[in-house]
Amino acid sequence: MLEQIAAALDTPVSSIFALAEGRGEKAKLPDDFTEDDTGDHAAEMQQLRRSFRELSPANRRVAVELLKVLERMQA
Repeated sequence: MLEQIAAALDTPVSSIFALAEGRGEKAKLPDDFTEDDTGDHAAEMQQLRRSFRELSPANRRVAVELLKVLERMQA
C-alpha cells in the first residue's frame, strides 16, 4: 500500500519514510491564511482542525500529503 501512496504522490517511498520520521519537509500554511478564512465551509474546517489536532505529528504530515493527492486527482 505504501508503494501505491508513493506512486500517487509521485515521490519515492523513502521520502514518505523520511516524513514519518520527521526528517522531511513540513506543511506550510499560505501567508495570507487566517483562522477566520473559512468562507462557507466553517463547519467542515472546524471538523478538520479538531481531527487534525488529534493526530500525531507524523500522521499530520501524512494527512497533508493525502489531501494534496486528492487535490491533484480532482484537477
